[in-house]
Amino acid sequence: MNRADIMIKPIPKLLIAVLLLLFPLLTWAGRARISCTPSPAYDAGRNWVDASVPIPVPLPDTMDTGYALQVDPSQLVQCMVIASDNIQGLDNHATSQLEGISSLFYPTLGPQNLIFTQSQWINGQVIIYSASVNPDNVIYLTANQPGVINPGDTLFTVTYNSKVRLAGTRDSQFGVVIPFVAKNRSVIVNRNCDFSSQSATVTLPEYSVAGTSAYQVPLSLSCTSMYQTYGTMNLTGTTASGDNTVFTSDGSAEGIGVRFYYNSQPVSANQNLQFGPISGSDTPTNLGLSVAYARTGGHLTAGTVLSRVNLTLTYR
Repeated sequence: MNRADIMIKPIPKLLIAVLLLLFPLLTWAGRARISCTPSPAYDAGRNWVDASVPIPVPLPDTMDTGYALQVDPSQLVQCMVIASDNIQGLDNHATSQLEGISSLFYPTLGPQNLIFTQSQWINGQVIIYSASVNPDNVIYLTANQPGVINPGDTLFTVTYNSKVRLAGTRDSQFGVVIPFVAKNRSVIVNRNCDFSSQSATVTLPEYSVAGTSAYQVPLSLSCTSMYQTYGTMNLTGTTASGDNTVFTSDGSAEGIGVRFYYNSQPVSANQNLQFGPISGSDTPTNLGLSVAYARTGGHLTAGTVLSRVNLTLTYR
């Protein structure tokens, strides 16, 4: 009886060992998976799962609202298709439209889809696919409101789905969500321009000394923008009868007023003057206006000349 017990005990242990050896083979057979990473592709989907690591997108340190961010996925992401058997083909390459877009952006060109095409053949079981976008391989996103983007913040996601035909096994489908995230901190700001002052006073010498010589108006504009700023300005005020380039005086002197010049040319009331470019480096730039005495007609008498003129500026 004791001999019989000794011979029976090893049998269950042998069966368990066989089952443990077969289990990995069963999980491997007839499967394929995908691993999406920054270029160059590597296997981030260990343990036989579909996976993607966050894809970092470099951003400008500062963006204006309205800035068109260009993302070239062909330079950022590759997907490695890995199969348990020889790959006979891949079907139904399909991606979702951009999903989970950050509230700080909207897609400039409407719905856009990534397209994955084969870029490298490693062997019969490993193929590299790279992303592109029709028609010019660029995703455009427009910054639509001020805000701060921190490293790792999601800009958008794309879901990549496909089907792999394998030799001698069942077909295998895969799908992976690819997150595109900020590589660095970026701040979106409203474009802003400021006058050096809300008012400016130009003190002219006596008329007998100054004559019709023009003197600079001390008004400058400072802008913070990634772009150069252009705009228009115009002057309004009371002008002399028959000559809207001469602004009348409220002072005691008679027969005299002032005339403004821009690029050495007389400026009429309500005339739109084009100015720019003004850099976005927050450096004050003089607007280029000057002013001189001008006769209004009639008898000229001594006294003070005091003319008030409004300046309206529009910039883009």
